[in-house]
Amino acid sequence: MGFAIQTIVNGLALGSIFAIIALGFAVVYSVLRMMNFAHGDTYMVGVFTMLSLTYAGVPLLFALLVGMAIAGVLAVSVERFGYRRMRQQHPIMPIIAAVAFALVFRNVVVLLWGTTTRSFPQAFPHPITIAGVVITETQIVTLAVAIAVAVGVNLYLQKTRWGRSILLVRQDVEVARMMGIPVNRVISIVYGIGGLLGALGGFLFVTSYGAIDPTFGFQQTIFAFIAAVLGGLGGLSGALIGGIALGLCEQVVAAYIGGGYQIAISFGLLIVFLLFRPNGIVGLPVQGQRV
Repeated sequence: MGFAIQTIVNGLALGSIFAIIALGFAVVYSVLRMMNFAHGDTYMVGVFTMLSLTYAGVPLLFALLVGMAIAGVLAVSVERFGYRRMRQQHPIMPIIAAVAFALVFRNVVVLLWGTTTRSFPQAFPHPITIAGVVITETQIVTLAVAIAVAVGVNLYLQKTRWGRSILLVRQDVEVARMMGIPVNRVISIVYGIGGLLGALGGFLFVTSYGAIDPTFGFQQTIFAFIAAVLGGLGGLSGALIGGIALGLCEQVVAAYIGGGYQIAISFGLLIVFLLFRPNGIVGLPVQGQRV
């Protein structure tokens, strides 16, 4: 019983990280119907910046804020100077551009930080044991942050001027333009939010597992994409649900079958699931639009 509870706790913690990262991916897709496959490599630069700052003796919280800011600025810059020019092009063009940006950022990381796996300091290293179940402070913080992010993003979208503008652009771009909403600025804000959330999720991941390497961004992009698809593309709640589901699935497979098979089996289960429910758990229909 204790082993099962431990697996669920680990799955919820990992799923919360996936949910935050996937939310950054899904917020872009929900507005633009565009796959931002540069998502992980963009915020990876921010996470490696956090690493360098911590090595220089900068407090971890300040390093986190600086890294998130860099990731947000990079995400906005990619949209402004790359994706914006391709919105009216063939849908495959932004995807190709995203892959190109991802490769550029990955090679920049290799050039500046090298190819070796580096240790990342744990923000909350002390474990807590409750009835034989070990819960780390990082897992507790991760769950709390995931809930706070979900509530915060929802309140931002519903209660703020720019948040309501994002919802309107998401619903109908042309109507938003006719109402005088600065669509390009709104889209930049969307990408900035995606970068900030990605860097936050990336930080929680590396501080939980204590290591980072240049393949980190690509791996997290895949996880974010899978979680968003699993939950249901087209809605932000789907990214949260899909992230939790993916994390639980990976931990259950690792605990009862083996850690070497967790990714392959998890993705195999995803394929089987989508064969029967292609719209994902939430079941939102996906409708394309041109921006």
